[in-house]
Amino acid sequence: MCSQIALLRESLTRSDDRLRILRGFVWDDPKYPAMSTLREIVDDIHTQVLEIEDDLKDQVNYWEGAWELIKEFKDSGSTRQQVT
Repeated sequence: MCSQIALLRESLTRSDDRLRILRGFVWDDPKYPAMSTLREIVDDIHTQVLEIEDDLKDQVNYWEGAWELIKEFKDSGSTRQQVT
């Protein structure tokens, strides 16, 4: 019963967030002119999504490499302590 209430509260909170986003939405006319065709607007948005996806992949690769270096550093440090 408590978990159902918690789920309902969470769902309502997310609904409130969505409504806040929708109410605050403003079309970026300079970026996506209303006179453009729907196809042009979709193509522009698709291009931006692909760029964001590439940036995110780069960031993931960077942080995975950083974590790997940290792990190697920790492993080498623990090995040195055991040998000494």
